[in-house]
Amino acid sequence: VDEIVSKIIDAFLMIPIFFLILIIVAMFGSNLFYIMLVIGLTTWPSNARIMRAQTLSLKERAFVKIARSTGESNLRILLFHIVPNGMYPVVANSALQMGGAILTEAALSFLGLGDPNITSWGKMINEARTYMAFAWWTIVFPGVFTVLAVVAFSFIGDGLQHALYPKLGGVREE
Repeated sequence: VDEIVSKIIDAFLMIPIFFLILIIVAMFGSNLFYIMLVIGLTTWPSNARIMRAQTLSLKERAFVKIARSTGESNLRILLFHIVPNGMYPVVANSALQMGGAILTEAALSFLGLGDPNITSWGKMINEARTYMAFAWWTIVFPGVFTVLAVVAFSFIGDGLQHALYPKLGGVREE
């Protein structure tokens, strides 16, 4: 089962995600719900790979071996020992992926594939291109705020990674 799941994850990681999102949004329409759904569904392989690595590491730890020796079922060990301890890097990675989701939505809106009823930084940049020569700020500010949002989520993800998973470099005071 592990090898089959790994091959499926690897197959999804080989697909250029932005082009897949472009195709799906072009086929199903540029509704905000579909855009969020597609962006969310295309980011699962990296989280699945991280969780798989965590599971492989945690199943060899002493507390899992003790739980197994006391007769706990595999499902109980998974739900109460492995998943809670393995979720920290996934949570941090999800915060980091929010920056990519913001950029993807902005790129779709810039290309005209975003939801026309929603104001987006990408849509603002696209509409401001015609005024760039004499109103430069109409294109600069949405771009700056897009970059600031991506950097903010990067810092949040990095902070979560250091706070929740200190073995990767976080400092925990005792």
